[in-house]
Amino acid sequence: MDKISLLIAAVTFIASLLTFFLALQSELKRDRTELIDAIQNNEQRHSAHEQEISVMQERLANVELIISYRLDEISSKLENISDKFFEHIQETHR
Repeated sequence: MDKISLLIAAVTFIASLLTFFLALQSELKRDRTELIDAIQNNEQRHSAHEQEISVMQERLANVELIISYRLDEISSKLENISDKFFEHIQETHR
């Protein structure tokens, strides 16, 4: 009877160890999957942010061009007004 009890205890211990290692393996696999998913999500967010930055840089460049164009227009109009003003002053002093 002692040998049978010892055999049952050994089988129970081995089954417990096997269950523990299977549970540990399952937990590690789940953690690995979660980590891979988190890395992929982070890469996707990073890529999306890079795209947003690229769009913002493009918009900024366009705004700079528009501002430059408008400043050139304003400068031209101011020069025109200045020329007309000096012409008017010269005509009134003749």
